[in-house]
Amino acid sequence: MLLNARSSEFEAGARNRFVKRICETGRAYALGGADGLARTKSRRWKGRDVTLLWADGAAAEKYARRIDPRPRLKELTIAEVIQDVMPGVDRFKRLIGPDWGVDVIEAEVEPRDLSDRLRIECVNGFAARVIRRSVVWMLEGVDGPGLLISGSNPDLQVLPVWSDREEAEQRLVGPFEELLALAIPVVSFVDKTLPWLQERNRLVAPEHFWGGGAVELEPEELRFRLQPDLMTA
Repeated sequence: MLLNARSSEFEAGARNRFVKRICETGRAYALGGADGLARTKSRRWKGRDVTLLWADGAAAEKYARRIDPRPRLKELTIAEVIQDVMPGVDRFKRLIGPDWGVDVIEAEVEPRDLSDRLRIECVNGFAARVIRRSVVWMLEGVDGPGLLISGSNPDLQVLPVWSDREEAEQRLVGPFEELLALAIPVVSFVDKTLPWLQERNRLVAPEHFWGGGAVELEPEELRFRLQPDLMTA
């Protein structure tokens, strides 16, 4: 029992470190192979494979050179990890090996567990960045903020927002191509924008990305996370 508890604690720590790093950089790394992303046999679960991911490209290449002198490094966005990698790994009943080869003992994590933690950390990272920078980026036009149909409830609308200007401007395509990326002071966003969304029964999507899988929150939940005194408590 104690051994299992220590193993679970280690895997949670490895998972959390990996997730925190890729949320900070916006990138994860994998190795391409003839039949998909590189994987190995699980050391703990008979009949299961472990798909290998890294938070650092150099660490991925270092591991890859042990098995291939010319590794095919693949750079993945967080959206690709959530939308493509995790569902595929889960569908084939595989596990995820975060930062494989970095620790003496390797962690093997269920993809749904990693995906859930990744979504939580994306929101935490968004909150920390906008508090530090004092602005939230959103898209707006003559008719007001750019809204989308919620991916979780087609009867609701969602406001996509970002912590970074470049990320916001990359979304000026499709239904948003005639809008502008605007920096909203975080105080105004908390005191005006979020209550406005709450009154109209709309959601908010921090660090939104196209294609489904983005985190959507009730405005009041994000408002709670954007209180500086709570963030530092």
